Amino acid sequence: MRVSQRMMRNRYLTNYNTNLSNLDRLMRQNQTFRRFERTSEDVVNSTHALTIRDDLARSEAYKSNAEEAKAFFESAETSLMTINDISKDVYNKLLYGMNDPSGDSGREVLAREIRTFADEVLKVANTDYAGRYVLGGSNNSEPPFALDKNGKLTFNGDPVDKNDPATGKPYNDLELVDAFPKNKEIYMDLGLGLKIDNNGEIDKSSAVVISNSGIRALGHGVDKDGDPRNIYSLFNKIADTLDPAKGPFDHNEAGRLLEKLKDAQSNLMLDVTKLGDKCNFMDFNVKRFNDNILGLQNGQNLAESVNPAEVIIDMKSYEYIYKSTLSMGTKLLQQSIFDFMH
Repeated sequence: MRVSQRMMRNRYLTNYNTNLSNLDRLMRQNQTFRRFERTSEDVVNSTHALTIRDDLARSEAYKSNAEEAKAFFESAETSLMTINDISKDVYNKLLYGMNDPSGDSGREVLAREIRTFADEVLKVANTDYAGRYVLGGSNNSEPPFALDKNGKLTFNGDPVDKNDPATGKPYNDLELVDAFPKNKEIYMDLGLGLKIDNNGEIDKSSAVVISNSGIRALGHGVDKDGDPRNIYSLFNKIADTLDPAKGPFDHNEAGRLLEKLKDAQSNLMLDVTKLGDKCNFMDFNVKRFNDNILGLQNGQNLAESVNPAEVIIDMKSYEYIYKSTLSMGTKLLQQSIFDFMH
């Protein structure tokens, strides 16, 4: 096969451009420390990098959700602890009123103070965090607890002190959703493999409940003695018992309400414990996502980044090759008459 001058020149130019392109690529890698700028430069690593980026974005979103949920639960926990502290003060004042030597005048003052405490409970129960009411159940549009025209407490518009008309007893926890429609559970996806059944219901084991039922925490309905189980309503009945304007003081009734208040406190602290467990679970998830994000970032670095030392060595090698190519070109290209002209 005859090798012409044109063939040698074309082959030389092809190799020259290839070497120049490699040198340019290595110079860009040395400047940016990125393995590639376009998918076509490294299809395998770029595809892997895109997958890692998707996983990283999801993990960061889940982590943000967990941190937000933890702050929400902590706000609810603080609110319930505040109400519990208020209930302790009411307990002490009722105990004092049962043995107050000053009689009706002293109990009248205690009744006013307890009604003030009830108003404080109503305010704390309507605490909001970032536009969401921490004890509002599934309601985020308006304060969940309010007083109707008769001064009775309502939860999202439904009377708190109502019982199940079928049984005449307070609703149990499973019945609260039907009894108080805005008390439904709200779920959050934390990467546990969210599942939805054929009825469109979320599988509770695949998501986390982030709503808090204020009606469950503060109590609802009336017991067999006709006494309210809700802390706010109970405070007001205690105040009425102490208030001389409502009738003569009944020591036995006061003692009974003292025990009912202890029961309400126990129910309240049960919800505080549940909120503490939720906060711990969110802490665990934040740590889990931090570890996952760190692993993904390392994988992303391996897929997208280059070793600076290796790039510099390769770049110096290609600089030498490029210079050698230029030197070789002077021997391959034929001299023309213009090379002899001065």
